[in-house]
Amino acid sequence: MPKKKWSMKLYKLSARIKRVTPKLLLFLLPVTILLILTWLLVTNKFLRFEEITCVNSNGEGCPLEIINTLASIKKQAIFPGDVSGVLDSIKQRYPYIKNMSVQRRGLKTITIKLSIKKPAVAITNEAFTLKPRWYLLDNQGLLISESSEIGYLPKLYLNEADWKFSDHKLSTVYADRALPVLILLGEKFTGIDARISSFGDLEISISGLKALISLEKDPFISAATLQLLLAEPTIQDNKPKVVDLRFQNITLSY
Repeated sequence: MPKKKWSMKLYKLSARIKRVTPKLLLFLLPVTILLILTWLLVTNKFLRFEEITCVNSNGEGCPLEIINTLASIKKQAIFPGDVSGVLDSIKQRYPYIKNMSVQRRGLKTITIKLSIKKPAVAITNEAFTLKPRWYLLDNQGLLISESSEIGYLPKLYLNEADWKFSDHKLSTVYADRALPVLILLGEKFTGIDARISSFGDLEISISGLKALISLEKDPFISAATLQLLLAEPTIQDNKPKVVDLRFQNITLSY
């Protein structure tokens, strides 16, 4: 008798499920579709940034390769809490980035701020327009600003000897020639801050010179360069073999 009773209960439950299931499906299916569409809409509208601005700590533009990377982020749906993870991946990808932070303005706009610790050696192939300036040009093609002072080299340019003081384009040829100079100075000096501005200027600031330079091993550091850097007029006439900048008193060895 109990077995028959349980079978009757199961039969009634099964019949009820058969009656309810179509109605339940008719209710759940549109609700599920609505939830999916809502999720896609929210993901597309509120988790995609319409504007990503990148600024360098010196107030100038960011390297083009970083700008292109940030532009690709606009195509992705990113949760607000995942932005820091995205920035960390960018920082690992470009090791010359010292610090990187994000400032959010609403849901659709973020500003990326970064500072560069090394020369951005991946100089872009895109041509830049240089601002006309007055330069001191040495016999190795190294251009140095006249405003340089002892222990401080604000502007450093590498260019052809027949450079004219008018608007020009910094082509890949110039960029390729500039790389060895930037890399050398990055290795030789401490307290170096190098950057490439949005105008194409290759700009280097040096403080606390701590280097032992062999002019025999580094021949393209010419006498005119050292003359301006050290404010030592006699270097032009008699180029030393070694310049010791490691101590307070600069030592020249001939």
